[in-house]
Amino acid sequence: MIRIDDSLCKECGRCAKVCSEEVITTNGNGRPTCGDFTDCLECHHCVAVCPEGAVTPIAERAIDVELASTVSADSMEAFLHGKRSCRHYRSKPVEREKLERLID
Repeated sequence: MIRIDDSLCKECGRCAKVCSEEVITTNGNGRPTCGDFTDCLECHHCVAVCPEGAVTPIAERAIDVELASTVSADSMEAFLHGKRSCRHYRSKPVEREKLERLID
């Protein structure tokens, strides 16, 4: 689940655009509204794309970013295998240095 802080939201609609399950929708002017969270995949793409920080995770399985930097590779691999997510791929190739940095 997520929370949208109306005082921070600038109604850009990005969160709704990336919500593959249409849990977050807009009323045509960018103002996000949340529907049934039982369909939410908890991918947190909406959190990642919000430029204002108005979308925050409130699920019990939310990721602590500072803690994530100390997680072992084996733990992260196990987490990623268990995480259901949806990805929107681009046809643009990823630079080699970025891939190497991720592997290290």
